Amino acid sequence: MESLEYSMDGDVDLHGFLNLSKEMRPGFQGIRVRARVKAEAPGAKIQELLEYAAKTSPVMDYLRNPVSVSVELTE
Repeated sequence: MESLEYSMDGDVDLHGFLNLSKEMRPGFQGIRVRARVKAEAPGAKIQELLEYAAKTSPVMDYLRNPVSVSVELTE
């Protein structure tokens, strides 16, 4: 593989983020991930690798499934 680059963008409603609306959540409503791969491999093999990476990635798992988060003040 010569190079691998990911880019991500998402949709967020600023009414929720800025606490201007109680109905709108402050987080993203959708996230898009794009992968750019430069490799001497068939497209089908690259697609298979991307699907495997998305299936086993801790970041993708976190984005797809709710996780417990705690926030605490420390000195």
